[in-house]
Amino acid sequence: MRTYKVVRLKNEFDDKRREILQRNKEAIFYDSRFDFRNAIEISSIFRDFKINNSDLILEVGSGTGRITVEFVKRGAEVVALDYSIMSLKINKAHSNSQVVVADLCYLPFKSSIFNKAASISVFQHIPTAQARLKGLKEIRRVLKEEAPFLLMAYNYAFLDKLRNDKNGYHSSTIYYHKFNFLEFKSLLLSVFSKITKNYGVFIFPLSIWKFIVRWIGIRVALSLESFMENTCLSLLLGDHILAICKK
Repeated sequence: MRTYKVVRLKNEFDDKRREILQRNKEAIFYDSRFDFRNAIEISSIFRDFKINNSDLILEVGSGTGRITVEFVKRGAEVVALDYSIMSLKINKAHSNSQVVVADLCYLPFKSSIFNKAASISVFQHIPTAQARLKGLKEIRRVLKEEAPFLLMAYNYAFLDKLRNDKNGYHSSTIYYHKFNFLEFKSLLLSVFSKITKNYGVFIFPLSIWKFIVRWIGIRVALSLESFMENTCLSLLLGDHILAICKK
């Protein structure tokens, strides 16, 4: 049992180390991948996650700051946390937020100090179930009572099930894990008291998204995406799953 735990921790450490190296390497061109996708994510995130001028938000796994700047635009004070120092340098230049180099499973903050928290497309890259649970517990610890937490991660959608593509490694050696709805809900409710919103998010492949925008325009495309999120299709076909929970 002791040997298994040591091996598991070593594997987790190795996966995280490889991700840090890759994130540092790709930081300078990372945002260029999201010209179209970013519009969908922003629309989905801020539909129900309302930001006030008095908010102190913890964004875990903030990366180069493409979502951080949206929090700042809406008047919030943001602490952007990531373990890629190169990503945070770019984040700081774009958002002028407070940046912290750390692992979200070991948050270097006192308890109950943030009144909101968010994690966008990060938890799917945490390599073990134990680490994912620990990360959620850490986020809950640093939130004030009744503070909302928004989490978006890969959805184990219909096409993924056909391909049996639940977890693995991207070509860049970054680990990924896709959550099905019940797994996602159960994990969140094991740490947080309630889920106030839960739906799938359609982030189409770039080639499809460009085609849609070219033929029907960005506003109509976003309206279509919003409509699909409010149907049963979202959790069946959406490639991301989003939830807002409360402590």
